[in-house]
Amino acid sequence: MTNDELRDYVVKNIDLAIEKAYIVPFYQPVIRSVTGKLCGFEALARWIDPEMGMISPAIFVPALEAEGLIYKLDFYMLESVCRDFVRHKERKGNAIPFSLNLSRQDFYGHEVAEVIENSIRKHNVPRNMLNLEITESIIGKDPDYMRGELAKLHNLGYSIWMDDFGSEYSSFNVLKDFEFDELKIDMKFLFSNDLKAKKIVIAIVDMAKKIGIRTLAEGVETYDQYEFLRNIGCEKIQGYLFSKPMNFNDTCAFVENYDYGCETAMQANYYDEMCSVNILSSAPIMGNSNDEIDDLGFKTQLPITIAEIKDERIKFIFYNETFEKQLIKLGIGNMAILDSIIKDKDSSYYKKVMEICNLADSLNGDYASGNFIIDDKLCIARVYKLSQYEDTKAYACVLISMIDDDEYLKKITKDRYMDSLLNKYDRVDLFDLSNMTDTEVYVNDQNKFNYDGGNVFSNMDLYIKENVFYDDVPKYLRFFEMSTLRKRIERSEEHIIAEYLRIKEGNTYVWKIMECTYIGNNKVVATLRNASNLELNYAPFNTRDDNPLNNDRTYISFGTIRENAISYLKDTNLRYKDVTKAFLEFGNFKSKEDIIGKSDEEINWIESFLLRKMEEKAIAEGTSQSIVENLSFNNDVKTIVLSVIPTYNNGKCMGVIGFLKEMKVNNHNYNEDLFIDSYSGLYNTRGLMTEVNNFMDEFCFNNRKFAVILIDIKDFRYIIKNYGNDFSKELIVEVANILKKNSSITSIIGRFEMDHFLMATYYDDEKEILELKEKILSDIHKIKKISNKSFTSDAIIEYTTCLEEDTAERMVSKAYQKIAQIKSNRNGE
Repeated sequence: MTNDELRDYVVKNIDLAIEKAYIVPFYQPVIRSVTGKLCGFEALARWIDPEMGMISPAIFVPALEAEGLIYKLDFYMLESVCRDFVRHKERKGNAIPFSLNLSRQDFYGHEVAEVIENSIRKHNVPRNMLNLEITESIIGKDPDYMRGELAKLHNLGYSIWMDDFGSEYSSFNVLKDFEFDELKIDMKFLFSNDLKAKKIVIAIVDMAKKIGIRTLAEGVETYDQYEFLRNIGCEKIQGYLFSKPMNFNDTCAFVENYDYGCETAMQANYYDEMCSVNILSSAPIMGNSNDEIDDLGFKTQLPITIAEIKDERIKFIFYNETFEKQLIKLGIGNMAILDSIIKDKDSSYYKKVMEICNLADSLNGDYASGNFIIDDKLCIARVYKLSQYEDTKAYACVLISMIDDDEYLKKITKDRYMDSLLNKYDRVDLFDLSNMTDTEVYVNDQNKFNYDGGNVFSNMDLYIKENVFYDDVPKYLRFFEMSTLRKRIERSEEHIIAEYLRIKEGNTYVWKIMECTYIGNNKVVATLRNASNLELNYAPFNTRDDNPLNNDRTYISFGTIRENAISYLKDTNLRYKDVTKAFLEFGNFKSKEDIIGKSDEEINWIESFLLRKMEEKAIAEGTSQSIVENLSFNNDVKTIVLSVIPTYNNGKCMGVIGFLKEMKVNNHNYNEDLFIDSYSGLYNTRGLMTEVNNFMDEFCFNNRKFAVILIDIKDFRYIIKNYGNDFSKELIVEVANILKKNSSITSIIGRFEMDHFLMATYYDDEKEILELKEKILSDIHKIKKISNKSFTSDAIIEYTTCLEEDTAERMVSKAYQKIAQIKSNRNGE
C-alpha cells in the first residue's frame, strides 16, 4: 500500500481505531539530569492496526491534520493517558507527571480548557501531573487568539511547554510574545557533534535560564551528549539513551526497575528551584550583564557548585568546570579531596561552610558571604539558598580566590562581577603595615568620607569621631592595635579576626562586624558589614567586654513614638522629660505639666522598687530591660508589661524611654481548647458532636430543620505521601477558609477526622443545601495552587437531614455511608 493509500485508510478508520483502541499511548521517560531520577514521561500515540500493523505517526498525524480530524486523536489520547495515570497510581502507589501534545486545530471549534478540565476531574488527575506541549506552528495567523487560549490553561495551573524549539524560523518571536514554562530542545543540533552545534545549544540554555524558562533536551542518544547537557545546566533529558517509547505494561516495569528512582511532586519543585541556577552566566541567579559573549562563546564562568545539606552532612551534587579549576588553583586538587575535607565535622572548613549556609537560611532570598583562608590564599565564598524539601536544603555556592595582591585589588576595584559579590560590605580597606597607609578598596554609596591614601591613625581618629558608638571606642582601638594586628591574625585558627561594634548608620547605631585578614606583603584587608541576628546569636563573645545580645541594635528617638502608645521619656536622674497622650490617659493625669520634671515618688502614682532598678540598669549598662509585674497605680493594682530602652545623643546616654502595656484578665475557658482543631482552627470531632447535638435539640423542641454536610478531600493520604506534611496542612487551612466563607452566622463547621470536614446548617428548603453543596465543591475546584505550587483539589460532598435520622450520631454516620458508597461505585467502574 502506498503512503497516499495509507493516509486515506487513516482518515476513513480513525473513529474505528479509537473505538477499538487500536491507538494506544506509548511513554518515553524524562530524566532529571542533575540526579538521574525519573521525573516524567512524554505520551506518544501509536497506531497498531489489525490489518496494517504499526502505522507510523509520520503518516497518521499529517493525514488527520490535513482533514481537520487531529482533535479526535488528541482528545482520545488525553482520556487514555488519564486512565493510565490512575491505573499506574493504583498499581504502584506513586504518580509520575506526563506531557501530552496539542495541535493547532484543537483550539479552533473546541473549548480545549474545558475538555482538559473534564478529563482530569473525571479521572482525578492533579493539574501539576499534566504538562501540555505545543509547537510554534500552533500560533498560526491569529496570535492574539492563541495567546488568550494558552493564558486560560496557564491560569488553571497547567504547565505549557514549547516543543521542537528552534525547528522553525519564528521561534524567538514566539518565545518573546508567549509565556512558556519549559523549552524542549531537539538534539538534531548535536548530531554533528561539532563546536558550532554545541555553541547553539549553550546559547539556548543560557537564554532560557535568563528569562526563567526550564529546559529539556529530547533525542539524546549517547552518554557524551548527556554529560554535555548536564554540564551546561540543561535540567531534563529524554531519548533512546534511557529508553525508547514503551507501552503501559513496559512503562510500569521500567518505573519499578529504574535504579535511580522517581521524583515525588514535592521533590520536583525542589529540583526545579535548585536547577534555576544559570551556571553559564557570570551572574547565575540575580541577573546578568549584556556583555557576556566573546568570540569563543562565553567569558569565564563563575566557579559554582550546588550543595545539599541533610542531617548536617554536606554533599556536592553538581559543579561546573570552572569550579574544578578553582580547586586546582587553591591546591585542593579535585572534588574527591574537597568531599573528604568537608566530611570532617571537626574541620574549620566544615564549620565555616555550615556557618555561611545557616546565615543564608536566615536571609530570605539574599546572599550570605564569608572569607576563607585556603593554603594561605584568601577566598570569598558566596552562598544562596535555592530550595528546601523536608529536611534537605540546596545551596548555590560561588568560590572566588584572590591569589596575589595585585590580582585581588584589580578584581575588587574594577571587575564588575566582584562589585556584586562585595555589595554586602559597608567598606573594604587595605592597610599597609610597612608605611601605615590606608587604601580604600571598596566603599558603599552611603559613606560620605574619603579615607583613601591617608595615614591609618589619622583615618582611625576621624572614623571614631564620626561613626563609632561612644562605649565601643576602647574596643575599636584594641582591635586595630597596629603593632599586634598581624600577629593576632596569624595566631587565629582561620587567619581571620573579628569584632562586633556599634557603628552609626543614619540616626541610629547598628551592630556591625569588623574583620581583618592578612594577605601577605605585610598588608591586611579590613572589612565592615552588618551583623545579622544569627551571627549575634552564635558569635564568640569571649573576646569581648560585654555581650551584644543584651543590647539593642538601634536607639530610638522619643519624637518618633506614636501618641497612642503608653510611653514616657526620663532623664538620667529618672525625672520625666516627656510623655504620650496615652500615658496621660492611662495614669489619669490632666496634663504634662503635672508630670514633667518630677519623679515617680513625687507624682505618687506608681510603687515599684524593681522599676527603678530596671531603669538604672538600662542607663548604666546601655541595655534594654523588661518585666511583667503586678504594680500599684494610685492604689489600683494592675498586671503590666513594662520595657525600658536607653536613649542616646552623639553616643552619650541621655536617659530612658519606657513602654507600658496592661495585661487584661483573660476570661477564656481553657477547656475550649479541647474542642478546637489545631490545624484548621475549626471545631474538632468533640466540638462538632457537641454542637450538632445542640442542633438536634433545636429541631426536636423548636422544629428548626437542619442538615449535616460532610466534605471528604479526595486522595488525602496520597497528597501527604507525595507532597509532604506541610503542604497537606496548608490544604486543610485552604479548605477550612472555603467553609468559613460559605457558612452562615448560625452554621457550625469543623474538621471531622483527618481528611473530612463537617458543616451543620439550618435550612427552609432542601434546595438551599443542594446549592450550598455545589458552591463549596466549586470553590474547592478553584484551588489552583498551594504554597505557590500548581495543584488540583477535589472532594466528595454528601449530606443528611434531620428528617432522615433521629440522632446526631446517626446523621453523621448516614453521610459517611453515602460517601463510602460513591467511592465503592467508582472503584468498581
